[in-house]
Amino acid sequence: MGVLNLWKILQTTSQTVNVADDIKNKTLAVDLSIWIVENANIGYYSSNTKPYLRTLFFRSKALIENGCKLIFIR
Repeated sequence: MGVLNLWKILQTTSQTVNVADDIKNKTLAVDLSIWIVENANIGYYSSNTKPYLRTLFFRSKALIENGCKLIFIR
């Protein structure tokens, strides 16, 4: 599924931005279910039994260090 050649179509309107500068000192809503699902199967390949907690910690830490205020949605 998807739109054939979508990125070629959108390329004419795109611009390069520094994401860290764009999110600095902003409030962000974070959908926790995406972060959990992304890491649901990693436990099978790793000794870490709860990889989603590790992901939550490090992603949150990086965003907070950029001055973001986080609102977690489940």
